[in-house]
Amino acid sequence: MKSSRLFAFILLFLFSVCVSAALAQNETAKYASGIIFEDENRNGVRDAGERGISGVCVSNGRDVVKTNGEGFYRLPITDDTIIFVIKPSGFMLPTDSNNLPK
Repeated sequence: MKSSRLFAFILLFLFSVCVSAALAQNETAKYASGIIFEDENRNGVRDAGERGISGVCVSNGRDVVKTNGEGFYRLPITDDTIIFVIKPSGFMLPTDSNNLPK
């Protein structure tokens, strides 16, 4: 069950980074922000009752932040910044039949 949650939460994380980065371009300083949460029904949307995951490390390759109690993070970015999640303990990345990450 946790592997399916991690898959969904990574998809949502990546989506939220893209949206937040696009919105932040109008500001003087650019930031990526979003919420890491358990997508229990795997629909790709944060529904009522789906809790944020606190303490998840997120990085821009230079800075590392932890999500707050509601799963929120914010990191400074530039035009070529890559944002990534450091997989929380106890979660597994789902793989396909070739053992490649989904």
